Formats: sequence, C-alpha cells, structure tokens
Amino acid sequence: MGVGVESLRRWVVVAQEQASPAGEAARAESARVKELERKVRDLTEANEILLAASVFFAGELDPRQRNR
Repeated sequence: MGVGVESLRRWVVVAQEQASPAGEAARAESARVKELERKVRDLTEANEILLAASVFFAGELDPRQRNR
C-alpha cells in the first residue's frame, strides 16, 4: 500500500480515540473550552474599550480641565 508504519500507527490511535466515548467527551470539552476562551477574549477587549472611554469622558467632564 505504500503507507509508512508511523502513519498507520497514528491513524489507528486517532480511530481508537474517536471510537471511544471518552474521546467524544474530550472533544466536546475541548470545543467548550475554546468557545469559553473566545468569549473571555471578547469580553476582555470590550472591558478595555469601556475603561478607555470612561477615562476619556471623565477627563472631558472634569471642571478643572475646562480652563486649559
């Protein structure tokens, strides 16, 4: 067939993982973790934007800054 021993071994390992219920649970958990990490990244970015905006507007509303 012209397939290397290592390639065949890896295919067998992947097939065994996919066939087992534990492999299914691990994939589902991995997908959930990736989704939660994406949400954390998005929320962190939104938080940073809101913080920068609040600092900007706080400076604009500061009466000590109006005479400058």
